[in-house]
Amino acid sequence: MALIGLGFNVKMLAAFVVLPTFALVYWLGAARPWRCRLLDLTLGSLLLAVVSLPWMIAYDLTPSARRPFVGSSPRNSMIDLAVGHNGIGRFVRLWQTARVGEAQAQAPRATAGAAPASAGASAYGRLFVRAPVGPGRLADGLLAAQAEWLLPLALVPLAVLIAGGARPPLSPARLGVLLWAGWALTYAAVYSYAGGIFHFYYMSTLGPPLAALAAVGVTQAWVRYRGGGAPAILLPGALLVTALWQVYVHSAGLPVAADDWHRRLPIWALVAALVAAVALVALALRPRLAAAPAAAALGLGLAALLVMPAAWALSTVLARGIAVIPSADIGRLTARSPGFEPRGRVVEAEDRRTLIAFLRANRHGERFLLATPSAQLASPVIIATGQPVMAMGGFHGLDPILTPERMGRLVEERQVRFVMLGELSIASRFMGAEAAGRPLADWVRAHGRPVDTALWSGPGAGYGRGARRQLYDLNPEAGLAPAFEKEKT
Repeated sequence: MALIGLGFNVKMLAAFVVLPTFALVYWLGAARPWRCRLLDLTLGSLLLAVVSLPWMIAYDLTPSARRPFVGSSPRNSMIDLAVGHNGIGRFVRLWQTARVGEAQAQAPRATAGAAPASAGASAYGRLFVRAPVGPGRLADGLLAAQAEWLLPLALVPLAVLIAGGARPPLSPARLGVLLWAGWALTYAAVYSYAGGIFHFYYMSTLGPPLAALAAVGVTQAWVRYRGGGAPAILLPGALLVTALWQVYVHSAGLPVAADDWHRRLPIWALVAALVAAVALVALALRPRLAAAPAAAALGLGLAALLVMPAAWALSTVLARGIAVIPSADIGRLTARSPGFEPRGRVVEAEDRRTLIAFLRANRHGERFLLATPSAQLASPVIIATGQPVMAMGGFHGLDPILTPERMGRLVEERQVRFVMLGELSIASRFMGAEAAGRPLADWVRAHGRPVDTALWSGPGAGYGRGARRQLYDLNPEAGLAPAFEKEKT
């Protein structure tokens, strides 16, 4: 309970999804009278509250003027963030400003079965979950490709548990199956009906239970295979069904513009799994089972089942996606895949070094080294310099933190001089950050002077997001450092 409380302080109610399963496993597995078990769970719940709530309550009791704005909370409340945006908001979208709603209405929307408006829009659309809410949602190709590759193998221990009866007292092995199965089922139920905020990377919470259940399933199937008879068919059957499931997941998750090797990959893996299954069946029909050849056939089958999940996982390593909303997508491993910057992080890092050198040379006691629309640029600059950088709209640029009037006072107080506009990620723009930050951006343009791009930008100035960036000086009377003036001349 204490560890889950720490998890709550990191990911809030997402950490509580496992609580029903943990409580059930303890209730069924602890060798104590029911009154003692009830008392234990009650004390555990109190401990959970003690670890989870104090920081949140202390934060909300702090006057708003003396604490940072709570991102993604319209009321600047940490409790509202936990219960609203990070709780009910995962199932129902609770709030959005008129500006955000306007931007989202104008954003390109992909519909099931509809052709993409353009290749770029199609690539960007694959960054967001499109599968409709409902019991079949997690069978969507892109969602299943995040963590469900071994799902049929993971169902084997559940079938064995049900067939063998699940009446208490349960053995430690059966309690283990109940633990992992409950973990997977509760998260699957939440994700199936999360109609609000939902991203592909949330599926990573299904990775541990499905991996554990798949391992238990292979072990149980191998034991029955070694025992011979009709139960021996469980192992080759599970391998083959899992391979077929992977073919479906891979094919359903592929983009329209897929390479030939994308389409051949599941065929190779399926053939290898089929060879392994046939070999296991042939060995099982012999009068005396040869353990070594059977183990080799099983190894071949398992290796075949790891080919496609490994290829999809490598897509997050070999091809650059969007760091804010990561996902596995083998479609990125192709030269024809649009929507991603092939020149990578090297150009951006060089751009930031040039920008940081300019900002440091022209800082005259201002509190903030730079102000940006979102945390996209603010975070790496803070890490590189250790200096304060203002994310005017919070993480995505959607939060109502600053008004133009408040920005004007900060400039008068010499707390802010330089503001970068046009620095929004694909995800932020898709969610409406440009519209949400337009009043503040218009004020900056009206009261600031654009700084010559050659003074603060590196080789990426005319490329990708760099082409949209513009640095504004809100105190141009202070002048620029001589070295930069000379460079401009």
